Parts: sequence; structure tokens; C-alpha cells
Amino acid sequence: SKQLAVQTNAVKQVVDIRYDVIEPPQFGELQRLHSSGEWRHTESFSQKLLEKERLRYVNTFQDVQTSNVTDYFKCRVNVAARVNTEIVFPITVQWIKYQLVKNVMMNLDKVRKVMLNSEYLLARAEGVALSDENLYFRVLTTPKKGKLLLDVTVLTKNSTFSQRNLTDNKVHYELVDRPYEDTTDRFKFQLVSKHAQSENYDFQFSIKADANNVYITNKGLALKEGESKLITKEELFAETLSTADMFYTVISSPKHGRLARISQSNSNASYDNLLTFTNQDITQERLMYIHDDSETTQDEFTFIASTSQGFKSFIVEDEIGSKEGTFNVSVQLLNDQKPIRVIDKVFHVVKDGQKLLTMEDLCYHDADSDYNDGQLIYTRRGIPLGDLVLANDTS
Repeated sequence: SKQLAVQTNAVKQVVDIRYDVIEPPQFGELQRLHSSGEWRHTESFSQKLLEKERLRYVNTFQDVQTSNVTDYFKCRVNVAARVNTEIVFPITVQWIKYQLVKNVMMNLDKVRKVMLNSEYLLARAEGVALSDENLYFRVLTTPKKGKLLLDVTVLTKNSTFSQRNLTDNKVHYELVDRPYEDTTDRFKFQLVSKHAQSENYDFQFSIKADANNVYITNKGLALKEGESKLITKEELFAETLSTADMFYTVISSPKHGRLARISQSNSNASYDNLLTFTNQDITQERLMYIHDDSETTQDEFTFIASTSQGFKSFIVEDEIGSKEGTFNVSVQLLNDQKPIRVIDKVFHVVKDGQKLLTMEDLCYHDADSDYNDGQLIYTRRGIPLGDLVLANDTS
């Protein structure tokens, strides 16, 4: 009632004074306190409600504002249900301002995971007392070459982390893969609280390429069923910035074919079920995949490419100079299987009679996995003592 009150000439002003809102506020809403202790939106109130301090204005506008504004609401005052007049009640709205105190690019050099803390990203709010727990960073776009983590949880679009999370060293950035060349990464964010949100900002990472990081060209191989084909540099090749001398260990062999190193003189396979090979084998066109002619459309083998020579069955965590990969083989099936007769018996018919010929009397099967037996076409040859006709058209 200190901000809004109406006086009358009634003795001790013992009259009913009511306010009906005819034009609501633009940037907020009026709320009254109910007996349940809950604040709810209202469009009318009484003078007694004001005196009991049970009416409030709540700003609900969340968009970015650059300066303070004046809001207002218009209401009709009814005195004892007879006299009424209109008043305008102005409200000065002081917007919260966010200040990005620190936004420092983070450098990654020979590491895959770094801690993002308040030394690199620090924000403060002006115009309201806001704790670090209640000041949030909302992720608008995620990094493309790495991922943001809150403890062990991957932060996705519209995920949030707080200034307290940064102070407590709970936010991390982890590369998905080591880059082959110097590059950058970034994510876009805005500052938010229950009061307002800020404009958009970028946080950037500078990522240095590791000279010993293995980069693999791995496009797979396509061939026909039962075919043999060279694996060339265009399909598979590993290298680092410092060397192209790479050694491969096959840790999971093909299941529907085999790898072979062929002789330069006669192109015959000199080693079957090959378990190791080199970049030199690839560039000199000596590495071959041989399909086993089975009815399979896919095959693969898993390998480790390393700068160190010798058999290598696994990679330790964050090991430099080695990388695991899977080489995929796509097989085009051929209709190369001869149909096999699976029902072979004498077809008995009485003299001058007729009998329905079914799959229980005559049946062939095509072993090609991509072929439907229903597509088989039977071509009759001479029948000296009878004829074959369609059951629904005996002509």
C-alpha cells in the first residue's frame, strides 16, 4: 500500500476498494499470495490485499535487454461498487546484466582431454545477487571435433553447466580424434539464470597436430563374389606427419575370405591368412583380399597401424604412434549356383487320367542367397504320351 493506495472521505475509510486490471504489464505479471502460500497470477485485487502485502509484480521477460525500461499496468478503481476511476501505475524495471569476465581460448598440444575451469571461462551478474550455483552456461552448439563433459556426462545442445561446475573443475573438453593438422574447435553458449538470458558467445579451442598422430585413409573394398582384389593406397593407407613407414597387425582376420601377400613375379599368393603387412606392401600392390566364394555380402578385418615394427595385439590408453581400425569389404553376389533338384521321384498318373503337379512332386532349389526359388522357371520338353496344362486353362 506504500506504492498504491486510494483515499476516500469515508470515516476511517471503511469501504470496499477494488482494483480491476484493464491493461496488464508488458514485461511481467501481477501475482497475489493465496492462503496456500502459493503466488498466482491475478487480474483484480483489493485495498486490503495491498495493506497485507500480498500483491507483487514479477518480471517474466527473458530476452536480452540493453537498458532499463518502464513497465506499467492500467486498472479501474471501484469504491463501494459505485465510484470508479482509471489509474496508471508505472514500474521501473532494472535489467540484469551479465559480464563475461574471462573467455580465454584454450590450447591443446599433445593432449586429448583438458579441464575447462574459471581460469578460462568466468561470468558475473550485475543488478542482482546471483550465486555461482545459479548462474548457468547453456550450450547452443556443440564442438565438432571433440565433446564437452560434465563429470562423465556428455553435454548436448541446450545442456547447461554452472559457474560452480567450472570452479569445481567438473567441466572437460575431450577430442574425439587427434587431428592430422593444426585446427580449431568451438562451442556457442549464452549465460542464463531464472531472471534473464544473455547474448550469444563463442568459446574456442586451439588444437595442435601431433607429429606422431596416425592418420588413416580407410575407404574399404568392393568386389564380386569369389573375386580377388588388390588393396591399394586409395583404399587403405596410414601415415603420420613425420613418417609414412607404417606396420600393420591384423588382430581380427576376415571371416569370409583371407588376406594374402602376392609375389611380384607371378602374382600368386605367397602367404595365406596374412597377419602382418606394411605400407610398402600396399604401395607396391602386393596386398590382396581373396573372397571365399560364400554367399556373404559383407566381410571385415580389424588391424592396428603403428610406427613401430613387430606384432602388436593391443594399444595402451593414449598411446602415440598407433591406431586401430576396421577395414570393410562389400561383396556383390552373383547368380552362379546351379539349381539343385530336391524332389526327384516318379509322377504316377492313371491311364487317360489327370493329376495336379505340385511342389511335392517336382521341386528345385537355387543356393544363391539373394535368389527366391519362386523365381525359378521350368521349361518342359517333349512328353510323348501326355501333356502339361494349366489347372485353370486346360486348352
